[in-house]
Amino acid sequence: RPVVEAGLIDEAMQEEIEYMRTAPICVGIDWGIEGEDSLCIMLGVRAEAYVGIMEVMLGSGVLIDKITKRLWDWYKQYGEFEVFADQSHPFENRELEEAGFPVQRVDFRKWRDFGFKNLGRFFAFRRIKILKELDIVSDRLKAFRKDKYGRPIKDINAHVADALMCMLIRFPFMEEFPDDIRVHEEDEQGWLGKEVSDDEVLFF
Repeated sequence: RPVVEAGLIDEAMQEEIEYMRTAPICVGIDWGIEGEDSLCIMLGVRAEAYVGIMEVMLGSGVLIDKITKRLWDWYKQYGEFEVFADQSHPFENRELEEAGFPVQRVDFRKWRDFGFKNLGRFFAFRRIKILKELDIVSDRLKAFRKDKYGRPIKDINAHVADALMCMLIRFPFMEEFPDDIRVHEEDEQGWLGKEVSDDEVLFF
C-alpha cells in the first residue's frame, strides 16, 4: 500500500507556485547511505495557503562543497532559510553550519512517526503543492510504500519522502492549519463526506 495515494500526489503537482518574498523557507535533507540517489535535498516555501516545493537535488556520493554551493545558489534565489537535516551525518551537518547555514538536526527515531503523520495531513488536506517540473518527486513518492505492518519501506524511494518529512517538520500542520483539523473533527461524516479513521486520513 502506498504511503500517500497517487491521486493526491497528482493533485499537488502545479505548473507555478506563488509565494511572498518574505515567506518562511526551509530545506530538508536526507543524507541517506551508500547507493543510488541516496542524498536528497529539498526546498519548500510556506505560501499563504500551502507549502510549495520549489527545488530538489538528488545525488550519490556528492561532495559537501557541491552541496554547499547548491544551497548558496538557493539562498541567492529565494533568500534566507533554515535547514532541517537528518542527524546521522554529523560531519556534513557541521560543515553546513560552518558555511553559514542554521541547521536543525532531525533524529529519525524521535521524529519519524510525527513526521510522516504531518506529511500525510499536508496531502490529505491539499495544503502542499509541488512544481510540475520536479517529476522525480512525484515518481518517488508514488513508489514509496508501506509493508504489511504499516511501516514505510526503506529503499531508494524513501529518500525523497524523508527529505520532505524533515522539511515539513518546520511547518507542523496542526499549528499551520488548525482550522482544517477543526472542520474535519466537526464533520460527522468525516473527511470528504465519508467515515474515515485517522490512519486513512494520515496514510500512516
